[in-house]
Amino acid sequence: MKITNEEVTNQTPEPKKPSMMEGKWKHVIVAGVIIVGLGMLFMPKSDNEPTEDTTVESTVESTVESTVVSKEKPKETTDTVESKPAEPEVSEDAVKDVITKFFTAYQEFSTDKVKPKDRAEAISKYATEEVVSELLPNALNGKGDEPSIIAAYKFDSPVEITPDAGMANHYSVVLRYTVTVAENSSKHIDTYVVKMDGDKITSATLKSMVTE
Repeated sequence: MKITNEEVTNQTPEPKKPSMMEGKWKHVIVAGVIIVGLGMLFMPKSDNEPTEDTTVESTVESTVESTVVSKEKPKETTDTVESKPAEPEVSEDAVKDVITKFFTAYQEFSTDKVKPKDRAEAISKYATEEVVSELLPNALNGKGDEPSIIAAYKFDSPVEITPDAGMANHYSVVLRYTVTVAENSSKHIDTYVVKMDGDKITSATLKSMVTE
């Protein structure tokens, strides 16, 4: 059976026209999509999510801080020891003056007028306590030996003081004096070796005694 073009044309279905309801739903869907998109665009970012500016700023600050710390010098923790100021040197004349006053107080006296304690206290101004105790044992405590006779000791010449060339702060001291008991007198020469520490006598050792 032969089908004519007219029959084919008549049999072809006509395209279905969209209804008004379908058009409205399409507009509603498109509007909803646009609203949701705009809402996401303008939605405030969470506080937990750092912004790009904050990240960059914190990175720069960290870099600067680490650079500053690395350039800082380590603090010194060692304790500094306070050094004592150097004591001023005592002149030769001052040393000789101390030695002269020391031996004058020690050797030139009268037993009826000067007690052992008085002598000890007088020489303690120029010497250490050890030196005083060696020359006048127990005298500082008022328990020194009291002389049994009255005797007077008097220098015949000034105290002779000579620095020891071989030992620093050491001096040779010569005492020339007369001892008078009643109407009798005798001459004596005593030699001491004295050690000084600044303006103090730290040692006074009797080396020889000569009676003329």
